[in-house]
Amino acid sequence: MSGGLQGLDPQDCLDLVNALKDSAHQLNRTGAQLNQTIARAGWQGPDSQRFRSQWPGNRTILNHTAQNLELAAMALLREIAEQERASAVDGGGGPLAELIDGAKDLWEDITDGVGNVFDDVKDGLDWLGQEILANPVVHANLNFYGNLGYLAAIPIAALINGPPSLISVLASLGLVAGSGVDAITTTLTGGLVNPKFFDDGMVEVGGPQAVTNSSESSLTQPTSVADIFDSVLSAYEATDSNGDPTAGVRIVSVRQPDGTYAYIVNIPGTESNTANSNNNPLDYTSNVRLASGQSSAASRAVAEAMARAGIPPEAPVMLVGHSQGGMIAQELATDPSFTGQYNLTTVLTAGSPTQPYAIDPNINYLAIAHPADIVPMFDGGGTMSDLTTYQQAPNVHVVPTDNPPFSGPIGDFIPAMHDQNTYRQDLTQLGKYPDIGRFENDPSTQVFITDDPSRVSAVDIDFSRK
Repeated sequence: MSGGLQGLDPQDCLDLVNALKDSAHQLNRTGAQLNQTIARAGWQGPDSQRFRSQWPGNRTILNHTAQNLELAAMALLREIAEQERASAVDGGGGPLAELIDGAKDLWEDITDGVGNVFDDVKDGLDWLGQEILANPVVHANLNFYGNLGYLAAIPIAALINGPPSLISVLASLGLVAGSGVDAITTTLTGGLVNPKFFDDGMVEVGGPQAVTNSSESSLTQPTSVADIFDSVLSAYEATDSNGDPTAGVRIVSVRQPDGTYAYIVNIPGTESNTANSNNNPLDYTSNVRLASGQSSAASRAVAEAMARAGIPPEAPVMLVGHSQGGMIAQELATDPSFTGQYNLTTVLTAGSPTQPYAIDPNINYLAIAHPADIVPMFDGGGTMSDLTTYQQAPNVHVVPTDNPPFSGPIGDFIPAMHDQNTYRQDLTQLGKYPDIGRFENDPSTQVFITDDPSRVSAVDIDFSRK
């Protein structure tokens, strides 16, 4: 201890204050430099547009982190001042200590006052932005012009990256048409009628809820890929903190022998069969946006849920999805900002379209589909806009599994071919489908498989559109 002070050491704390402030300044500088680099970059195409559209949100996270570091530094300075005052009372002060305390109090008053002014200005601007975006006419038109801009960029991107998939062009046209009808209707009625066609909106993600024996859906031990897929079935039964049904993911943690963890992110499919947006982002709007090659509210919610779960960047991650959940998994697997943030090693999809997008060759990717399931057909068989056929990379294994037996009414045929429980059964037949066996026994998959219950835990994280 220095200067006879009891409690915290002021010099050590001042060193920490400086470290916190230096870290905050470095984050601010990095954000500004990246912003300039992104603005100057000649990268074009749909991937570029997606990355650029996500950058403002990522920069906001950097700014908020820097602000929190600054606030922590200021709080620590106040603790130092309190400690010095306490020590002065015990006889370690005097005129000099009183002068220092007075100067610090003055500095705190000044900085608090300036901070309050900036906070008021920021709050006012945030309120104004929210009020503008909350206007249904403004929001509908922004949505339409955003979709139109994406469609207009496709021919330019094709000159650089080659022809896009045929289904992505058709989906983009559908987004423009639907959001155009929405914008016209909303504008002509002054916002009184707002269909919200293909309005992706924003997402709100809840906090992690531990899966226990009393949970609505208990945890299945991941002893095989079929058991891993069981947690997708559990994700379909997600509820919020009040127990009400909602969209959500289940994230399973598997402790490794060295004490680190691997994470399985289980993503359900479409839960709301509408194109006019509602509270559940797992709807047709997300389906069409994903088919067009864009991110969706649902895919952004999954990424945010992973951040809420505290998945570290070096931990192995496996994405598992059925139907739209598989589309989300593929979209994230081809998103540079996502793969740059997480160590995605393994992807398993069932009953999902497999879009002709380049997948990192280091990702072990398995997709299974019933030949009579119409949902996987929405990838257009890999047909590109110039009518050539895309050849998937060697690490992407698409396995057609036998159609399940069916004897019910004809109206139930399509749901029966797409049923997630029959896909779970397919994953148990390793002898019949060697590619499934190879996928399960691959070292990248084995880190997620264990028969030791003490090594496994899980959280459910709900999300909604707002």
